[in-house]
Amino acid sequence: MSYGRDFPQWGWIVSTGAYVEDVQAVISQLRNYALGVFGAGILLLSLLSIAIARSVTQPIHALNLRMRSMSAGDLASPIPVVDWADEIGEMAASVNSFQVGLQRTSELEEADARARSEKEKARLRAEAERDERLAREAAAERDAQLQEAQDAAERERQRLLLEDERNDNAEKQQVVVQALGHALKQLSQGDLTSMILTPFSGSYEVIRTDFNAAVASLRDALSSVVNNSNSIRIETRQINSASDELARRTERQAATLKETASAMNELVGSVRTAAKNANEANAISKDAQTNAANGSKVATLAVDAMDAIRVSSNEISKISSVIEDIAFQTNLLALNAGVEAARAGESGRGFSVVATEVRALAQRSSEAAKEINDLIEKSGQHVATGVDFVKKTGGALSSIQSSIEDISTRVEGIAASAAKQSSSLVEINAAVSDLDQVTQRNAAMFEETSGATHALLGEVDALSEAVSIFNLNGSFGHVVRRTAA
Repeated sequence: MSYGRDFPQWGWIVSTGAYVEDVQAVISQLRNYALGVFGAGILLLSLLSIAIARSVTQPIHALNLRMRSMSAGDLASPIPVVDWADEIGEMAASVNSFQVGLQRTSELEEADARARSEKEKARLRAEAERDERLAREAAAERDAQLQEAQDAAERERQRLLLEDERNDNAEKQQVVVQALGHALKQLSQGDLTSMILTPFSGSYEVIRTDFNAAVASLRDALSSVVNNSNSIRIETRQINSASDELARRTERQAATLKETASAMNELVGSVRTAAKNANEANAISKDAQTNAANGSKVATLAVDAMDAIRVSSNEISKISSVIEDIAFQTNLLALNAGVEAARAGESGRGFSVVATEVRALAQRSSEAAKEINDLIEKSGQHVATGVDFVKKTGGALSSIQSSIEDISTRVEGIAASAAKQSSSLVEINAAVSDLDQVTQRNAAMFEETSGATHALLGEVDALSEAVSIFNLNGSFGHVVRRTAA
C-alpha cells in the first residue's frame, strides 16, 4: 500500500508506502497453491485408500472362501479375480494352479480306480478261465493258484502304495490350505506383515513364494502412502509456521505505526502553537505600523512611537526565539521518527521520507526565525537612526513606517506559512492513521491464513488415521498426531 500527496506551495511531493500487496500476493498465491495441492492430495489419497482397501480385502476374502470350499472338496468352481494383472491376480493364479493340481490328483485317483476295476475284471476272467481249465488242466491248477496268489499279493502291494501316496498328498494339501487360509484371514483384517514362513513341499512352494511376494508389494505400496502423508504434514507445518511468523511481524508493525501516529499528533500540536505565536507577532507588527503613522503628525509622539517600536521589536525577537525553539523540537521529533522508521525496515521506508521532509521544514523555519531576528536588529538600527533624525525632519518617520510595513509583511508571511504547515501535518497524520488501519486489517488476514493452514494440517492427520488400519512393519498406524499450536 502507498500514499502520496503534492504540496505545491513548497514544491514537495510527500509519499509513504509499504509492500503489503506484494507480501499479500505471495501469501495468497502460496496459500491457494498449497490448498489446491493438499486438497487434491487428500482427495486422491482418500480415494486411493478406499480403492486399495476394497481391492485388497474383498478379493482376498473371496479367495479365502474359495480355498475353504476347495478344502471341502469343491474343485469345479472357478477361482475369482484370476484375470487381474496385479499381486492379487498373481495370488488368484497361484490358487488356480493349486486347484488344477488338485483336479489332476482327483483324475489320477479316478484312473487308479478304473485300473483297479479293470484288474478286478481281469481277475474274474482269469478265475473263469481257470475254472474252465481245471477240468482240462488238473496238473496246471497248482501253478495257476500260485500265480494268482502272487498276482493278488502284488495288487495289494500296489494298492497300499497308492493309498499311502494319496494320503500323503492329502496331508500336504491340507497343510497348504490351512496356511493359506490363515494368512488370507490376517490379510483381510489389514495385517500386511502376515507371511507364510514354513516352506511348502514340492510344487506347492511356488504358491507360498507368490503369496509372500504379493503381500510384500502391497505393503510397500501402503508404506509409500503413509510416507507421502507424513511429507505433506511436514510441509504443511512449515507453511503454518511461516504464516504465524508473518502475522507476528505484521502486529509489531501495526504497533509501531500506532506510536508514529501518536508522535505526529504531538508534532501537529507544536506547529499549531507556532502558527498562533506567528499570528500574535503579526498583530504586534500591525500595531507598530499604526503607531508609526500616528507619530508622523507630532515629532514628540514619533519619538515615543519609536520607543514603542523598539519594545515591539524586542517582543518579536522573543517570538522568533520561540519559533527557533519550536523548529529545534520539531527537528528532534523528525530525527526520532527517522530512527523508528529505520528500525521498522522496509515497511518504514515511506515514513522515513516524511520524517526527512519534516526535518527539512523545521530547518527552514529555524532559518526564517534567524532572518526575522536579523530584520529586527536592522529595524532597531533604523529606529535609533530615526530617533536621532526625527527632530530634524519628519520625513525620516516615513522611512521608519516603510520598514515597519516590511516587517509586518514578513511576519504575516511567516504566520501564513505556519498555518499551512499545520494543515499539511494534519493531512500527513491522517495518512499515517489510514496506514495503521490497513496494517491492522492485514494482521487479521494473516491470522485467517494461519487458521486455514491449521485446518489443512488436521485433514492430513485424518488421512493418516484412515491409512492406520493396515499393519505395516509390525505395528499399526504410523500416525504422527499434531500437537496443539
